Amino acid sequence: MNDNYKNILVSIITVVRNNSDTIEHCIKSVLAQNFPNIEYIIIDGNSTDGTLEIIKKFRSKIYRVISENDKGIYDAFNKGIKIANGDIIGMLNSDDFFYDDNVIQEIVEKFRTLNFDILYGNMEIVYKNDLNKIYRYWAGGRFLPFKLKLGWMPPHPSCYINKDVYSKYGLYDDKYKISGDYDFLIRIFKVKNLSISYLNKTLIKMRHGGKSNKNIYLFILKKYEDYKALKKNKILFPLNALFWKSFIKIPQLFIRH
Repeated sequence: MNDNYKNILVSIITVVRNNSDTIEHCIKSVLAQNFPNIEYIIIDGNSTDGTLEIIKKFRSKIYRVISENDKGIYDAFNKGIKIANGDIIGMLNSDDFFYDDNVIQEIVEKFRTLNFDILYGNMEIVYKNDLNKIYRYWAGGRFLPFKLKLGWMPPHPSCYINKDVYSKYGLYDDKYKISGDYDFLIRIFKVKNLSISYLNKTLIKMRHGGKSNKNIYLFILKKYEDYKALKKNKILFPLNALFWKSFIKIPQLFIRH
């Protein structure tokens, strides 16, 4: 491996609460990465279902585990970012796992070669009972500023961000319950002097059935918070962007690669 890799540290943050069914798979996908300089951080929200016992099996290979009450997923993200030492930071939720063992190495190679602030890729949303069967293929696509007006966002778990971006432009707004990632991504993608790269490769697999899909209340809350994020970040015609944000998901149900 090139000596330039020795000076690059990647922090991967997993937040979890009561997800004993999938946390072990998530952890193993991180530990299986063939890039050597990974600092793995797990932020647990005081799980009571056996999640902590599973995490303890791998404790010697995890840089930091924090288990305490929090104000939600975005508060937990922020806790992880604040203690992260990595040059590059990525989030891997407890339902998610890396597409293969080379993902982080490819991300670092891209950063090292071209010195980007933000890199993102593609994500497969897969069925829980068949992780090889794709429900929706979310291709990030090349970023162009006008796309923000059409509700565009990259797959959040596929985003890897230079730590300095958080220092300059802030962390996640923990007042959101569901749309804090959308708010954060709009904010940083609007910054004109940040260099952004798209890696046209599947980086993450996510199990279908996120929080916003669990019931009608959460679905409506998601739409409301998305609208708030658009307004807060001064996206013109936020209702139009909200419409297109839902519409552009339809083709993703039929694309497979």
